Amino acid sequence: MKTALRVWHGLTAVLSVALLMSTALAHAQTMPADEVTQVEDVIVDGAPIRSEVQRFVGTVAAPAPNRGPARWDGDLCVGVVNLQTEAAQFMADRISDIGAELGLRIGGPGCKPNLVVMATSDGAALASELVRTRPREFMVRTGGASLGREALEAFQTSDRPVRWWHVSLPVNEDTGLAAVRLPGQQPFAGGPISRPSDLGSYGITVMPSRINNEIKDELQQVLIIVDISRLGQAPFDQVADYTAMVGLAQIDPDVDMSHFQSILNLFRTDEALPSGLTDFDWAYLRGLYEARQMNISARGRVGEVAAQMERALRARPTELNEATP
Repeated sequence: MKTALRVWHGLTAVLSVALLMSTALAHAQTMPADEVTQVEDVIVDGAPIRSEVQRFVGTVAAPAPNRGPARWDGDLCVGVVNLQTEAAQFMADRISDIGAELGLRIGGPGCKPNLVVMATSDGAALASELVRTRPREFMVRTGGASLGREALEAFQTSDRPVRWWHVSLPVNEDTGLAAVRLPGQQPFAGGPISRPSDLGSYGITVMPSRINNEIKDELQQVLIIVDISRLGQAPFDQVADYTAMVGLAQIDPDVDMSHFQSILNLFRTDEALPSGLTDFDWAYLRGLYEARQMNISARGRVGEVAAQMERALRARPTELNEATP
């Protein structure tokens, strides 16, 4: 189900700023290197899958405060700017293919991007300029939309090769409408109420349960900035998988994944390069997109993702199943 709202109305202007700042990159990008370092299949050394899954989910998930993990619902339209046409198409197709594998509808040519990847030679400068010129596109004045001001400061000042910013909203599963009042939306004025329709867009369905409800968290817009000057020797196809992982799920940018085989270890200098999304990465994404996400508590929703991730791992005919208790 799709919400009737777009929180980044100025996305075209954001893209324009990025293009003006990074035109020098137009001919600097190359396609993936032919040589790719392969890593061995994932093996959990004697640890039960369940405990490994819980540790993985607890490490990687970064939902908005007091909210469950958000995901895309319905249409996904990927836009990539400041790369050569062939490289940009490769990255957009890779992210879209992974999204389609998770059950998303992929927008065709001319769709309005809601997941945007921008390449630049100075990630911090581009991030700072975008936040300075479009502050309300990053800090949406409503609950459960982003990680907050401290995270936004880190988005602008970090030296990460890839940085990202998610905007999500709690949405009513039945109506597809935001479950919180949005900037510019008038408060409910009250008056006689004799039927649910009297509440207009403020009416929501409430389940008679202390455990579950009908509110789910949906990604609305994602911006990813790729700093070409900091990619090092990372092959382009692995970079594309990395951007897919952080674009399709709310990933902690400060996560330490050294105990797991994951594409999120791509820029760790002391690790062998992963060949792409690993079994754990795929299982996490499948767990996120297959979980019902109806638990009333944020912790319970994280647990639902972990349970689905465990099922996904156990269903795969890999060495992982040797660790089954």
